Amino acid sequence: MFRRWLLARFYSLYRLDRWLRLRLSPAGVLVAGLFSIALIFGLDTRRTLAYQLASLGLALLLPAIISTFFPRPRLSLLRKLPRHATVGIPLGYTVRVKNESGRQQNGLGLIEALYTKPPSYHHFQTQRLKDRKQRVNPFDRLVGFPRWSVLMRRARGGTVKEAEVPEIPPQGAVEVKMRLLPERRGLIRLRELHLVRPDPLGLIRAISTHERPANLLVLPRCYSVEGVELPGARSRPQNGLLPAPLRGESGEFMMVRDYRPGDPLRRIHWRSWARTGRPVVKEFEDLGGCRHALFLDVGDSASVEHFEAAVSVAASFVVTGLLELVCIGTTVYRMPRGAGGGFPALVMEALACVEPQRDGKGRRVPEACLAEAGGWICVFPAWDEQRQQQLKQIAATGAGVLALPIADTAVPASELSGLGIRVAPLSATDIGRALRELARAAL
Repeated sequence: MFRRWLLARFYSLYRLDRWLRLRLSPAGVLVAGLFSIALIFGLDTRRTLAYQLASLGLALLLPAIISTFFPRPRLSLLRKLPRHATVGIPLGYTVRVKNESGRQQNGLGLIEALYTKPPSYHHFQTQRLKDRKQRVNPFDRLVGFPRWSVLMRRARGGTVKEAEVPEIPPQGAVEVKMRLLPERRGLIRLRELHLVRPDPLGLIRAISTHERPANLLVLPRCYSVEGVELPGARSRPQNGLLPAPLRGESGEFMMVRDYRPGDPLRRIHWRSWARTGRPVVKEFEDLGGCRHALFLDVGDSASVEHFEAAVSVAASFVVTGLLELVCIGTTVYRMPRGAGGGFPALVMEALACVEPQRDGKGRRVPEACLAEAGGWICVFPAWDEQRQQQLKQIAATGAGVLALPIADTAVPASELSGLGIRVAPLSATDIGRALRELARAAL
């Protein structure tokens, strides 16, 4: 009961901190802090002169507080968001601010408020049990507020910098550029926009809140997998042409599509980029290639970081467009030959929302899919005996297998090498470097 009560007090403290950061400027925080300290030490006016400093602080804060009650300007806001964002890549979007009054408006600021749901007691306790296996300072182990703050930041999903609003003429409108940095994949809920106006002394800000709810889907971080040797043997050449090692390197030209992270630079169509203003790449027909598939294990992992690393590795192979079958746990995505470039986008949206399944489901490839591919890429968030048995079952169909477990140490896999299974453990701390080393090992 005490810990539940303490968890509720954490949220109250968090809301108070957010309110103060929104209302007070840095100079206002300094003046308010000096006023509070001087007020405490100046209660006895006969022994100290600190009350004079408190009076000075009050003389500065009181007019600033009164100024916030003046009528606020009549403004309308319209946010323009893109469809997707990517973890770790800053996203720029615009907010159209229209002045509906007959007076010029200047000195305004714009703040984006993200919806943040506090973690439940069960979620907090689960994270607490996981942290027992790691080095945690005694204060965090006893109180838990630093760990609670990390969960709140993860739930918020990103940070948005405050932007300055240019001068707005009467009945005019301006475009304000905002910058959002996504910190996790999944859905980020944008709740409301705050227009702030500082007082003449720049201590306290008046706030005009505009409810503008919107959702932004954040895709997982991707890394370059160019040069990584895919498993499986190629089928016989057609029409006497040699098969290409990668899709898009041989055959007839099919189309151009938008650039995706991980696409080889040599496939960029420079003329189309110059004409459209955005990078596009060339797509060619795949001649005689085997059917490649990917399986992402969504079972339990050692930590949240290991599961997120596994999702990023899977996304890095999906965006290449080389896969025709993707299994995310028990969910299967198939792409017919010649279906176009919409398949990776659909799977990436699914990867953005996937969560680990604690009931043991999602750890095995569906039986109906085992014989549908000549080469399998299996990504595991952890390594154990059950996952090794899964690899043996896939290899028994005659398909080549590339296993990519997320592990910070070496994994015992000597018995699998003789079955046509290649095991390459990847470190969760530096996935990009681990994939580059895997590509160099294939040369």
